[in-house]
Amino acid sequence: VSTAGPDQGAPDTTYQWRASEPLAPGASYHLSLASDLRDTDGAPLAAGVTVDLKVPALPAVVRVRPASGSANVALNQAVSVRFTQAMERTSTQAAIHISAYKSPATQGRFSWAEGDTVLIWTPRANYGYGSRYTVTVGGSAHSAAGQPLAADPAATVATATFTTVHRVAAKPRPVDKPKPTR
Repeated sequence: VSTAGPDQGAPDTTYQWRASEPLAPGASYHLSLASDLRDTDGAPLAAGVTVDLKVPALPAVVRVRPASGSANVALNQAVSVRFTQAMERTSTQAAIHISAYKSPATQGRFSWAEGDTVLIWTPRANYGYGSRYTVTVGGSAHSAAGQPLAADPAATVATATFTTVHRVAAKPRPVDKPKPTR
């Protein structure tokens, strides 16, 4: 731990506390000031000056829908990804990849729900009949608090593969045969 502040005796002295190592996600910390500290006028600080803080936990993917292994998915089915906490929209949208789509941002529409904890992607055009798609969530996404989804931005955090409905051929209707004439 290190502290930094202006020269002694300067008015409105402010000190910054900086950890010498990154704080652990989800961990709680308790800071207290020594009881013999004095303010710039020489008056002792109030006894028991403490600060409690909790570092936000890393975000995680709760689920992807359609769920992996889903079959007969509708041709216009939206894809949704639920996170454990609110996400930063730009980095999260850039981290979503859908096979057969070079640019989900231009080939579909992103929207958000439930306080930015659910990302929804709706394709602009229907998926192909009987086609298989894989949704990938990359580690480059960040929470609204700035926490990375994965330590390695190139990592794949979640995947789900689904298959759309197959085209159903109409049953041929029986053709009425002409009755023989006599």
